[in-house]
Formats: sequence, structure tokens, C-alpha cells
Amino acid sequence: MPERIVISNPNKTIDPTAQITPMITVVIENTSALIDLKNTSKIIEATISARIMNI
Repeated sequence: MPERIVISNPNKTIDPTAQITPMITVVIENTSALIDLKNTSKIIEATISARIMNI
């Protein structure tokens, strides 16, 4: 299974310098939206914080 980032805090900012691995799945709580980052190389701007689960 790919690593999952659970985004739950709308008051923080994701560090744009953080390394994102190719097979990450992002789960946005309260919307159940899944974002596949496998085929994108652009920096995602967001005003949310992410905590990495299942390290």
C-alpha cells in the first residue's frame, strides 16, 4: 500500500520544500477526496497541514 497523508488541520501550511514520494495518496478528511500525486511534479500550494501516517 502507498503511504498516506491525512490532511486535517486547515490552519497550517504545508512546507513546499518537503520531499513527496511518487506513490503517496492524499486523503482529505470531510470530503473523502483522493489525490494521486504519482504523475505530477508541480508544487502543491495549500493552507493545510499534513501529518504522515504509518511511518
